[in-house]
Amino acid sequence: MGSREHEGESKDTQQGAENPKQDQGCEDRVSELREPPKIRDDVVFGLLRNPLAWRLRAVEQIELSSAIFADRRRSIQAMPLRELLKGIAADGVQSTDTHARLYLPVGNFPKRQLFDFDLTVDGEIAFLLPRAAHGYFQSRFLETLASEWAGDFPPDLMALLDAICQFPVGPWQTIHERSKKVKGKKEAFTSLLCEYLTAKGLASHFGKTELSPPDIASFQCAIEPLRRAVCENSPPDINSASENPLLALPYLDRQWLPDEDRTRILLERLRNLVTEGSRNNTANAKRFVRVYSDYGRNWDALAECKVPLDSPFLIKVSERRALPLREPQGGVIDDARHHEGLRRKIRRKRVHQLVNFADARTNHVSVRMMDASVELIREKWKPMDERYLPIAPVSPPDASEATDEIIAFYDAKPGRKERMWLELPLRPSSGVIATNLVILLLTLTAIVGFVTLVSNAGGIGGGKDLSGNDVAVLLVPSAVAAALLLVRHSTTLAAEVNRKVHYGAAVLLVGLWLLTLILYMTDQVSFGELENSSAPQKVDERLDRHTLMVRVEHH
Repeated sequence: MGSREHEGESKDTQQGAENPKQDQGCEDRVSELREPPKIRDDVVFGLLRNPLAWRLRAVEQIELSSAIFADRRRSIQAMPLRELLKGIAADGVQSTDTHARLYLPVGNFPKRQLFDFDLTVDGEIAFLLPRAAHGYFQSRFLETLASEWAGDFPPDLMALLDAICQFPVGPWQTIHERSKKVKGKKEAFTSLLCEYLTAKGLASHFGKTELSPPDIASFQCAIEPLRRAVCENSPPDINSASENPLLALPYLDRQWLPDEDRTRILLERLRNLVTEGSRNNTANAKRFVRVYSDYGRNWDALAECKVPLDSPFLIKVSERRALPLREPQGGVIDDARHHEGLRRKIRRKRVHQLVNFADARTNHVSVRMMDASVELIREKWKPMDERYLPIAPVSPPDASEATDEIIAFYDAKPGRKERMWLELPLRPSSGVIATNLVILLLTLTAIVGFVTLVSNAGGIGGGKDLSGNDVAVLLVPSAVAAALLLVRHSTTLAAEVNRKVHYGAAVLLVGLWLLTLILYMTDQVSFGELENSSAPQKVDERLDRHTLMVRVEHH
């Protein structure tokens, strides 16, 4: 799995040139680390437990070219795995083997849709495991972290962890985002939760037509200490099943939920496990609580692939990720509860991107602006922690560079933040700013000149009406310039950054035309004179003088 099909002799020749191992004239000897299950699980958990033991460098490139998505490419340089795998599963790796086929952790991603996702490992296409497999490995990984102080998990608790790890957020998100109730209030959240559990069939399973807040009050009371422990390790998130295990109950096999009392006991068992881990001072206990909290919002992606044992290789991931232009509230983007204040509406546009920054020995991040009409404000960008709070300036990154087009930095210091939000203020380029000012001033000057011309014509000229030619001199150039300003941007990002200028130009343009219409209706402007050019007027004047002279001679 993960190998390319033949696409002709020329491509095979090119691949042979790119991969020297194909020119050696020998077949790869592959260690099969997907079976038996114990070796398979030990390998996955060993790679997840200590990523710095095999990930040398992670390089992430973020390209901004749209107001909707950011194009992201990430490459991880992995070190040779032979010694690490021999320490994890000595029986699975033979000295004569050159490669290993295994389930490889390729990255950590938010629990959101994947757009334009592409993955290659060691130059070959690789494929992610299905969601059920990810739930299996993540729940068993939690069990291994807690095994030294909590022992083996009972089957019902393992099933609940499995449902939490593979919880699909879509149905719940649909219900709470379309609701008009105010988020953050316990009563509103409880009623939404009742609606969700009833729609997913849990009410009928308990022999009721629908669930009401009193029906689930005991459930919420049981998990309250768990929720507090999770919020200490991860940003509060209404979509997190780790924080709100009731969200995962509909996806649990009904044999584990025979009635409401057994359901409450199961939730209490999970609560006791997490709260005990938060009170335990061992490293594995602390990591268990941190990983459990994180799995409510993120997931570790696993891919089935073949990798070399004695040489480094690259993991390359490319995707499109949503580009929020609004500030994450508490580190979470939630459309249903988002309300912008006036100060945030009038300040410059800012884009926000969440990056992993401690999953390799060194992490490199670069952000590039792809639209020539938009610039990054290099003096004002800043990193924020996962809760979107300022990061204490303990020490600067090992190296950084900032220009109007690119911001890049990297760090290798231990103890750095696992994830960071990047706040990136944007502004139009200097040429666009100058053009916008000229057009706005031209339109505003046209309005002032128009009013002045009308006043002078009515006062000094003794009630003289303005002709269409007089109006056209001011109106047409300004209207054309303002119209060009409104339609000339080629990307949605440039249009978003220049939105305030667009609104200003539109208001001035509408005001200019309304003023023209009002003056026309009050007989201050006569557009009928447009039909008479200056040359015909002179001809008519000469004819009138000739007629007058003829009449005088006749008399």
